[in-house]
Amino acid sequence: AIMSAPDESLRRRLTVCGAFWTGLTDALVGVIRVARICRTSAQIRSKMFQCLLFNGICLGLAIVLFDNVVVALLNYFLRISTLLLSSQSGERDETNAGSWVVTVVQYLFSAFWVLPLFWLSKPINSIWFLEISDEVLRLLKADQSKSLASSSSSSLSSVKRSKKPSSS
Repeated sequence: AIMSAPDESLRRRLTVCGAFWTGLTDALVGVIRVARICRTSAQIRSKMFQCLLFNGICLGLAIVLFDNVVVALLNYFLRISTLLLSSQSGERDETNAGSWVVTVVQYLFSAFWVLPLFWLSKPINSIWFLEISDEVLRLLKADQSKSLASSSSSSLSSVKRSKKPSSS
């Protein structure tokens, strides 16, 4: 039985769709498990919040503010100073002569703020992630021991019931 080309193409598409669906359901199950674990542990919520604040505020917000506020203000002041200097000298220079200043300031910001914070965030995040993973492991072991204890007690009670002498 030789499979025709359209059948083979359909089979490959179904395989890809099945793999996609399996991956999607695995991801959703993972998100639900993480949400449950976060709901049960205040320590995990606290560490995740610290990670969010440090990475989001210190790193992310600093970069966004620098790019959108500091660089914009610097461009504005450079444009005004260029216009003032050109009006005093009588020459009209429409090009932004101070654009190199913005580039230098951006490199300095990256070198002296972003890069050190990035390297500082690595060990800090590692410590927080380690504490989070230890707590998750503790919770999972506790859940596992509870489920084992409940299953063993239920099996013991069923064994005890089966060993009771019947009154005939």
